[in-house]
Amino acid sequence: MILLQNSAEFVLSFLAASMIGATGLPKGVILTHKSLITSVAQQVDGENPHMYLTTEDVLLCVLPLFHIFAFSSVLLCALRAGSAVLLMHKFEIRTLLGHIQKHKVTVAMVVPPLVLALAKNPTVAEFDLKAGPVLSMCLSFAKHPLSVSSGSCGTVVRNAELKILDLKIGGSLGYNQPGEICIRGQQIMKDDNDEIFIVDRVKELIKFKGFQVFPVAFVVRSNGLDLTEETVKEFIAKQFVFYKRLHKVYFIHAIPKSPSGKILRKDLIAKLENTN
Repeated sequence: MILLQNSAEFVLSFLAASMIGATGLPKGVILTHKSLITSVAQQVDGENPHMYLTTEDVLLCVLPLFHIFAFSSVLLCALRAGSAVLLMHKFEIRTLLGHIQKHKVTVAMVVPPLVLALAKNPTVAEFDLKAGPVLSMCLSFAKHPLSVSSGSCGTVVRNAELKILDLKIGGSLGYNQPGEICIRGQQIMKDDNDEIFIVDRVKELIKFKGFQVFPVAFVVRSNGLDLTEETVKEFIAKQFVFYKRLHKVYFIHAIPKSPSGKILRKDLIAKLENTN
């Protein structure tokens, strides 16, 4: 088989601009027809899909469609399954709850900050949300344990390859060895320049006496509390072993976050650079 340049693998579906830029400036992401189709198929197709959606479901899309989660996992997956999709033009808790009640929403895919906001908001009690599925918890004993271990985020999706990369020597690691997750598949964004750009450190950790630790802590004082750096250090020293003790504490007014609730680490790093 000869793959032509105008096939689904090469045809540009659209160019999406990431608006978050948690590790730097917003980035342009090239998505092809094949990458989008593959991503949707990996989530909802097959006998044992990752997402169980039916033609009877009504999905509420809260996040903007320039987020790949909202676009692929909510909108496209719902269309593939034949489900109805309700798009919100602007997020507001009372409006969201009204939509769930009026349109009998059965599935609402939301991010952790939104779940927390709903859990703390007394307005929720004013609305009828029973259109969603009933949640239950059952305890049982079986001869064979569950296939997914507690604390695991699951296994690699179909038609994708995964390896764990050694951060020191760059080689592949075996089982039960920590490293960087690298994924290859048709669902990945397209780029044909073969160029590599350093955008950030893999993690904000340093080596201290052979141990990986976080070097500094950013602390937000609560309700005008008169908290000092030494007080924080003493508290941490009582809770952790010696190599995990803090060596520097920075007090800030608030943790910088993106509209989706993601911590903007680059802003914290910028504060360090300005301080030093």
